[in-house]
Amino acid sequence: MNDVIRQQVRDELAKRDMNQSQLAAKIGVSRQYLSNVLRGVSGKTPSIWQQLLDELDLELVVRSSSMVLEDAKQPRK
Repeated sequence: MNDVIRQQVRDELAKRDMNQSQLAAKIGVSRQYLSNVLRGVSGKTPSIWQQLLDELDLELVVRSSSMVLEDAKQPRK
């Protein structure tokens, strides 16, 4: 994922008052691995991102040449 998406996930964690350790435990990975994913060092496979987005109730929406995260519970724009 790109830097914008990784930052949006970090922002969502802050908004939910959740830390990386808590999210890592919920999706069954180590905190270090999750940290690497959010820094772009690891996590090149779609499965880790699907787990992250599912846990945070977010979905990846691709429009033209941009990608954004949206709340999965809200109607699409």
